[in-house]
Amino acid sequence: MGAVAVAVRERRVRARVDAVLIALGALVVLAAVLRFTTLSDQSYWLDESVTALRSNGSFYHMLAAFHRPGGEAQPPLYFVLAWFWARVFGTDEFGLRSLSAVCGVLTVPVAFEVGRTLVNRRVGLVVAALVTVSPAMIWYSQEARAYALFLLLSAVAFLFFVRLLESPRPVNYVGWSAASSLALVTHYFALFPLVGEVAWLLLRRRSRETVLAVGGICLAGLLIFPIALYQKQHGTTGWITWLSFGHRLDDIGPVFVTGVVRPTHDLSPVLLILFACAVALVMASGRSRVRRAASIGLAVSAVTIGLPLLGTAVGQDYFFYRYLLPAWIPVAVAVA
Repeated sequence: MGAVAVAVRERRVRARVDAVLIALGALVVLAAVLRFTTLSDQSYWLDESVTALRSNGSFYHMLAAFHRPGGEAQPPLYFVLAWFWARVFGTDEFGLRSLSAVCGVLTVPVAFEVGRTLVNRRVGLVVAALVTVSPAMIWYSQEARAYALFLLLSAVAFLFFVRLLESPRPVNYVGWSAASSLALVTHYFALFPLVGEVAWLLLRRRSRETVLAVGGICLAGLLIFPIALYQKQHGTTGWITWLSFGHRLDDIGPVFVTGVVRPTHDLSPVLLILFACAVALVMASGRSRVRRAASIGLAVSAVTIGLPLLGTAVGQDYFFYRYLLPAWIPVAVAVA
């Protein structure tokens, strides 16, 4: 009788797993449809035209943009990948944007795994669904710029980070260090979620392996430091302050929800209240695993947004809504 009960239980578990995999597969397909079907509906905007121009030239011409006044303000990884991608798929709107669309689709299963690791498969599906249909995620997945790759690599780094909290296996240390390093050479703002993750690990998982993993990320930072220093000296981010700080701060909520600034910026207080209510409900949950997941998501997203705010307060103003995209999935986990 006991063997029969075990067999029945195993079949039910397999059926649930199969249902979850089918649901996740459907979300991935939907994500691909939402991102690829309208990929070439709009012509390039200014920054995308710059990407196309650099991807269409020689490899040397593309790299030279990082050592030229008025050139790129970001690290080079995305542009290196885009240059090779353009050799295969071309530099028209669909071809070049498809790199970001692929990154956007891949972010969906990563988001699922983050939610599953922190809580359970149901939460994983909720987070994956939010990424799938989010106008913000779709918007940046249809842009020939670095943001979709930046978000994907930051999400992978966050995934290995939460896996480290569950199991400090070498593969998780290597995965976290590698993904964080790649995110950092895609966009400098990968540093901010990384600070939150490093602080958490040093508090909870202080070990030789943690130090080695952080050392690997520091090495990646040293490799791009000359580029960052040159860009800093030549003021390639001065355009950020053309918009008032208050305006940029007010744009965060609408952009995170809708992907665009206007006409929704007046809804920022409403969005903030709704977010606070959702977080309060999660933290009031009787399940410690749910509260822990919310705490981790909120802590990492708070550091991701808070450090640029602190920089602005001390005269280093690089605060801009799309640079805060790595906070999106941790926030989604907190409210899922």
